[in-house]
Amino acid sequence: MMQQREEIISSAYATAQYLKQQRFSKKVYILGATGIASELDKVGIAHTDVGSEHMIGDPFAMDKVIKLEPDIGAVVVGFDPYLSFPKIVRAVSYLQQPDCLFIATNTDECFPRANSKLLIPSAGCMVSCVETVVARQPIVIGKPSKNMFTILSEKHQLQASRTLMIGDRSNTDILFGKNSNLQTMLVLTGVTTMEDLEEYASSMDEEKHKLLPDFYLPRLDDIINLLKDF
Repeated sequence: MMQQREEIISSAYATAQYLKQQRFSKKVYILGATGIASELDKVGIAHTDVGSEHMIGDPFAMDKVIKLEPDIGAVVVGFDPYLSFPKIVRAVSYLQQPDCLFIATNTDECFPRANSKLLIPSAGCMVSCVETVVARQPIVIGKPSKNMFTILSEKHQLQASRTLMIGDRSNTDILFGKNSNLQTMLVLTGVTTMEDLEEYASSMDEEKHKLLPDFYLPRLDDIINLLKDF
């Protein structure tokens, strides 16, 4: 069965829905990519442009270059391949205002990539950069926050007791399931390995125990054989 567009929900979509539910009426500064802008457009929330912004001149004389907009009420941070010093300056400067919302689409550390020696940072490092400067924790919308499931359950009338969370990363996917009171299944084709699970199981740290799934499979398609038994 082919998946329909309305059945796919991203952290950018959930972020837009969160702001809509909050009846947000100001403008969003985006430290992120076009997906966030697109989702905000769909719910009629004004935002800044996305794209590159290069460093020009002396970083300690940026008041001559950067002019802050007066109507920014939220800073949304996600994965931004054009991350730059001026963008960070804008984000943290807006967040000096205590009533300016600090929202993170997700806090993934990196993108899983097979057959490559390169490690590609994800949104988490960009969120941490801003968080370090402003000494404020963001409202995290995506996994592992249960905010995502709240939005999902409202849209699709999901029951936590009848929902299985399947993922390949314990500290986002599985922890999201645990935070949302879902059953969880890990597939070992992504970030988390069998060695990681063994470490979590043997640890005396209760926080690591939360990273253990209820079930695990070597590959996602192995679930087909399990379903044949029902």
